Amino acid sequence: MRILIYLKNGVNGHGIRQEPVQPENEVLHFIFGKLLFKVKVGKAVRMDSLENNKVKVDRTERMANRMEKVIKKVVKAKTEKTAKEKMEKEGKMNIALWILQGFLAAIFLIAGAIKVIKSKDELKVLGGEKMNWVDSISAVSVKLIGTLEVLAAIGLILPQLTGILPWLVPLAAFGLVLTMIGAMKLHLRRGDGLKPLVMNVILLLMAAFTTYGRFDLIPV
Repeated sequence: MRILIYLKNGVNGHGIRQEPVQPENEVLHFIFGKLLFKVKVGKAVRMDSLENNKVKVDRTERMANRMEKVIKKVVKAKTEKTAKEKMEKEGKMNIALWILQGFLAAIFLIAGAIKVIKSKDELKVLGGEKMNWVDSISAVSVKLIGTLEVLAAIGLILPQLTGILPWLVPLAAFGLVLTMIGAMKLHLRRGDGLKPLVMNVILLLMAAFTTYGRFDLIPV
């Protein structure tokens, strides 16, 4: 429906009829404008929300990266500290094993060389009652024991020192363990008392620790 609007008596100041206005179009324009405004506002709100979410995500990622860097630094420092402590511990253990090896090598080199060089009678005169055990075995056996002790003494030091066949070190130490077990059996069978057994046990434990140390703790 069209409604004609006149300024004065239905006409304008010049007596000319004004162009008709369609109220329906104005209403539609108004409604469309409202809807468009809401759409724009909603879109702006969504854009703001997306921007805020993106900012939050960026912040979270930055925090995660910082935390990751901090954790890596802590782990690296702890690993380096652990490695350093391990090296120091291994260094001390290596020194202790070298001392044991040197001590055992000196004792058995001297003891073995004497058995190889001296006769049974000379050994009894030299060692007194402590060497009476030589009467229980043959002279060849005494020489053989002395030779094994000398070889074990050399095997405790020379292979590792030169780097040639270093795996002989724990084998030499284990050989001394077996030697001490045999000596303990001999002294027990003879009833030589407690003194020689105590010495045999001490040397056995030292040789056993050297064997374990060079096989597992600080392998050569």
